[in-house]
Amino acid sequence: MRCPALLQCLELTPEAVPVLRRVLRAHLDIWDAAHLAEASALCLTELLGNVLRHCALDPWITVRSQVHHKALRIEVFDADPRLPEPVTSGHHHLGESGRGLVLVAAYADRFGYAPVVGGKCAWVELDLVT
Repeated sequence: MRCPALLQCLELTPEAVPVLRRVLRAHLDIWDAAHLAEASALCLTELLGNVLRHCALDPWITVRSQVHHKALRIEVFDADPRLPEPVTSGHHHLGESGRGLVLVAAYADRFGYAPVVGGKCAWVELDLVT
């Protein structure tokens, strides 16, 4: 079954992050995916945190969430075309930079970044059934 996607376009501020998490959690209930609430909230928070830290000049984003092909997929589109550099093992303890990607890798079944017209897309997938 294909579920309708949740699409949100907004100017990202720190105050918007908990609101976006609450909206996602409400849709997880609709999609019978409430068991992914903690992991999806953490992943969404980290992706949004990267936008807040690295895209201050253009904080407009689009967040798309959808259950499709037995996974929850969350995508965050922003206007910065620069892709994050992967954190090498053992170096994430040296500072804040990159730590969120280590957390996302631990919680998500799959994640990545891709260039898109006008910026990039950061995405995570969480399997509905483990």
